[in-house]
Amino acid sequence: RAKKLGEESLRKLQTIAANHPALTEARGLGLLLGAKIKQESLAEKTMYSALARGLNFKTMGAVLTLAPPLTIPRPQLHRALTILKESLPPASFPHHC
Repeated sequence: RAKKLGEESLRKLQTIAANHPALTEARGLGLLLGAKIKQESLAEKTMYSALARGLNFKTMGAVLTLAPPLTIPRPQLHRALTILKESLPPASFPHHC
């Protein structure tokens, strides 16, 4: 189950990364998912924006790290990725800050 959900979630995260200038890549193994953001300062801002929307995850430098429980329902996992997408800085955000 974790492998199947992880593959599905990684594809969604890769799509988000491909369509948002602040993200440079997405990777994962099972349900351990990571998205690399261009700057560490943006990682922390994204984390706090997501937290305000109800999503908690860790940052490791410039990597946003999501590690949901293996029993997470599919709709909640999809919602988490939507929150992450909504929490990214606007495409017009100056990435040199």
